[in-house]
Amino acid sequence: MQHRVKGAGILVLRKLIQNRGPEFERIFSENLPPATRKTWENPPLAFSWVPVDFADEGNLLYVAARALFPGEFKQALYELGRVMAGEGLPRYYNIFIRIPTPQFVFKRVAQLWRLFYSTGDARMENVGSDHACFMLCNYPEYPSNMREYLSGYLLGVGEMIGLKDIKVLQVGNNPQAWRWDLTWTSANSLPANPDD
Repeated sequence: MQHRVKGAGILVLRKLIQNRGPEFERIFSENLPPATRKTWENPPLAFSWVPVDFADEGNLLYVAARALFPGEFKQALYELGRVMAGEGLPRYYNIFIRIPTPQFVFKRVAQLWRLFYSTGDARMENVGSDHACFMLCNYPEYPSNMREYLSGYLLGVGEMIGLKDIKVLQVGNNPQAWRWDLTWTSANSLPANPDD
């Protein structure tokens, strides 16, 4: 099955690489595998679909993680996910992150999954004033590397909206329903509102 993602993430990655300076960008581009370099040099529009192979170690996300966060690969993916949330969501969805409740924001993040990924269905469950459960279903081949990236992304969303003491834990190993438990303390201690 071919997986596709929206070009918005690639544009955010380009910005992160470009922010490191022209020399960093030149070296990064020169070290890309040929197929990945083509996507890099001819960036897609934000909302166009781009084929991606998360099993390919040369895919743009993996290469960027290694370049931006040298060290242990899974930690690099986690950090990249965290940064991508902080850079990407405000860029395209500034209005939605101004909503005051974490419950509202995390539910919307799950709903955005289908806008950016052609495979899988995401949802938030058990959303309370200091906890939630993010579920990714119908994507059994979602690789462990990307699960690490998503953990960082969820942490980044919480940081972006001002939550404190955020913990993101991937629970279990059920390929039919990947699960992350989130806990936090709220900067403004808002009560849970199940209608958000």
